[in-house]
Amino acid sequence: MISAFSPLRAVVLILSLCLAQSLWAAPRWADVTAADFKNAQPLVDPDAGAEILIAETSIDESIPNDIRWTYFVRVRIIDERGVGRFRKIELPFDGSMAISGIEARTYKPDGSVRVLDKKEIFERDVVKTRSSRRSVKSFAPAGLEPGVILEYSYVERRDQITPLWALHFEKDVPARLVRYRLKPYPASGYDLRSISFNLPPFDLKPDSSGFLTLEATNLKGWKNEIFQFPPIHLQASAVIYYSLQEGNMTPEAYWARSGGKLNGRTESSAKPTKAVRAALDGIMISPDETPNAKLRKIYDFVRTKIVNRDLDVAGYSREQRQKLPKNDYAGETLAHGQGTGDDLVIVFIALARAAGFDARLAQANDRSFIVYSAKMREPFVFRKLVAAVHTGDTWTFCDPSALYLPFGMLDWKFTGTSALVADRDHALLPQVPIPSAPASTRSRRAVFTLDEQGTLEGRVTVTATGYFDVAAKNRYDALPTEEREKQLKDELQKQFPLAELSEIVFEHATDPLQPLVISYQLRLPGYAERTGARLFLQPAVLYKGLSPMFDAAERRSGILFHYLYREVDSIEITVPPEFKLEAGNAPPPLDLGKFGHYEVKVGYAAKIGTITYEREFQLSTAGVPSKLYPAVKRAMEEVNERDNHTLTFRTGTETVPVDDHPATGTVTEEKKK
Repeated sequence: MISAFSPLRAVVLILSLCLAQSLWAAPRWADVTAADFKNAQPLVDPDAGAEILIAETSIDESIPNDIRWTYFVRVRIIDERGVGRFRKIELPFDGSMAISGIEARTYKPDGSVRVLDKKEIFERDVVKTRSSRRSVKSFAPAGLEPGVILEYSYVERRDQITPLWALHFEKDVPARLVRYRLKPYPASGYDLRSISFNLPPFDLKPDSSGFLTLEATNLKGWKNEIFQFPPIHLQASAVIYYSLQEGNMTPEAYWARSGGKLNGRTESSAKPTKAVRAALDGIMISPDETPNAKLRKIYDFVRTKIVNRDLDVAGYSREQRQKLPKNDYAGETLAHGQGTGDDLVIVFIALARAAGFDARLAQANDRSFIVYSAKMREPFVFRKLVAAVHTGDTWTFCDPSALYLPFGMLDWKFTGTSALVADRDHALLPQVPIPSAPASTRSRRAVFTLDEQGTLEGRVTVTATGYFDVAAKNRYDALPTEEREKQLKDELQKQFPLAELSEIVFEHATDPLQPLVISYQLRLPGYAERTGARLFLQPAVLYKGLSPMFDAAERRSGILFHYLYREVDSIEITVPPEFKLEAGNAPPPLDLGKFGHYEVKVGYAAKIGTITYEREFQLSTAGVPSKLYPAVKRAMEEVNERDNHTLTFRTGTETVPVDDHPATGTVTEEKKK
């Protein structure tokens, strides 16, 4: 019997590798040795189902027209959990990049090798909207089983040089070695800098080929948590970036200088020229209108009449987009009728200034990436160009490049933090408020009839505003009617496997100016449980079977909700005439204090046999420290319990009045204890 990695096995292995490389033109891969199979148990985390031996990302942005990110991963599969994790590998990408050169091999302890067949690589769209398109390439490694070593690699070709590199070292499985090799585009007059998070500082010295090497070892697996703080603050991470050689400036002086440059850009690119004033005349603003009404008209003109060529809906290919002329100022964008997202922001500023407003360019902080603090003075803190208008004593922020965002709102990740506003002399860093909960409201109205077997049927109408509206339109806008209906059916059938939907209507799915309205006929066989003479009915129909928002016993991060919101549900259910309410009451009181508001009202009209259910939930707090997580978790569990409240009906029973009372109680850390 030939033992693993004997000379004969080595020859077979080498031949198989050479054959695979000749067939697929693969790059030379580092050798897998017998030593890689010696330790059957993981070294970093004894309970791991798989362990990365090495994950290396090579980033070459030294040539602007040939930007390549090359990924290589070698992982030891320990048990069936590891098999499940790597059974299917998905590589996401969007319109700004292309993925090629996918290679994968599976090494077995006996020396045999299974090579991925190119025919087993698939591509599909994950999200396709008028504003964006995200796709994924996927493959299933051959011969995957406990005890093997899997390695795969691929190349991303990108359109643009990265302004900064956020490097995350922790992966979703434990890793012995994670390495980044970076070759940035040389920028004269700038310093290349590094900030480490939960890691020692890195020495940025390039090797002979011009690559910087940053690596970390023995990293435990990372698990994402719902509504977590930015991962860069929590993980072993590093940010590599270019910064001007400004010496030891204070943060205030640094941002004052940055704001001055932004002010210069405002003055040069957003001048209220003759062409701008002519466009303003066409918007038909009345002198009697309020400042907000005037600004809203300008805002809606820009986002509906000027094509944002950065969006997929513009219809430009990557190659066409690169050849389009650059707009240096607002007048050129108006003349061309199209521009980049930044161009649209500049046009809005120019038109607002022509209308007499103090309108300026601003840069927003992305709190999903990093949260600004007063000590920061790094260029990557404020990156997204938006508009700021000073009205009264406050700044109003908006982004006309976002097709579906209404006036006065930024994308959620740019709210609840500061923005840098253009100013000639001072560092203006006002807070961007999180829009109030009513600004993002989901209203659901349903009228149902229940039959004696427990089948529920009726019409549901859903109206969305604010961030609910934006999310839904970005999901549905580019889809044909059949695909929209399929997605809606799939979503509801996850909650109700027997759900039957018909007569589906989408209104304003592509209209930036009107809220999305979705209505449909819904039939739920066996919704109410029938037991002999009784029917058990949950009146909060659209919440039945849903899990609580938080399920983990503990968490590493505090909670940072994306946005505040309000849910309003009004449901009417008519039960069969032979059934009367045997036992019924509204859910018990629940007071969420500053965290939010929850109220349920239940009514029963005995003569016509109709239950009315009204529910309102409002989230009023965006951030919660980790120490209060147990209290918030319990509060949301109690909301879920009340949403699953059940009424009992029985044939031949006298009517029992519904005990209806509003919700009270308080979410505190003390209550949890």
